[in-house]
Amino acid sequence: MIRIPKNSTIIGELRCDGATRVDARVEGEGNINGVLLISQSCVWVGKITADKIIVEGTVEGQIIARQKLQLASKAKVSGKISAPEMHISPGAIVNCDVSVARVSIPVGLLKTKPTQDSQPELIDELASRRKSIQKAS
Repeated sequence: MIRIPKNSTIIGELRCDGATRVDARVEGEGNINGVLLISQSCVWVGKITADKIIVEGTVEGQIIARQKLQLASKAKVSGKISAPEMHISPGAIVNCDVSVARVSIPVGLLKTKPTQDSQPELIDELASRRKSIQKAS
């Protein structure tokens, strides 16, 4: 595994093969053939391309995951995202244009609002339940 330590700053391009962990600040482009872990201490400003990308830190720019993108609960991402598959953990902050084939978001985060058409049916059902409870008493 290639590891770029916390107290480093990269300005320019980062190109490498294999698993890579970045704890440093990066300003520029990255192209990794393998897995890229952007740790909590990492701030990346620029374009990132990798097979699989795991974001725990901050990214401002463009993320292109060739296979999968995972956003951890502490992730803060702004810009553009492109991935065939993406998983967003609760707590992640995402302010992006997103292009993705498959998204995984925990069900508790998805809340749908009832449409105007479904509300009368819901009201009728509640009223009939209330009547049946009153009759049983």
